Amino acid sequence: MSVRTFARAFVRDAKIPPAEFVEGARMDAARVMLESTGTPLKTIAYECAFRDAHRMRGAFKRRLGVSPQQYRLNFSAPGSEANG
Repeated sequence: MSVRTFARAFVRDAKIPPAEFVEGARMDAARVMLESTGTPLKTIAYECAFRDAHRMRGAFKRRLGVSPQQYRLNFSAPGSEANG
């Protein structure tokens, strides 16, 4: 199957483009790490397959309207490493 045919089939079945799906999966993984760990943003970006922390920040701003740091401050679990 060609890349173009795959993309068309994916959009038809999933109702979103493959790149949007992948970014969403990366965001989900990053959100879990931000909520539950004190791992540095640069490390989270790397482990969640964003090219760098700058790209992860852009994705968070675009999709959630907040930076990863703001997200962590608002949603990290009480008693997690992120809260001290």
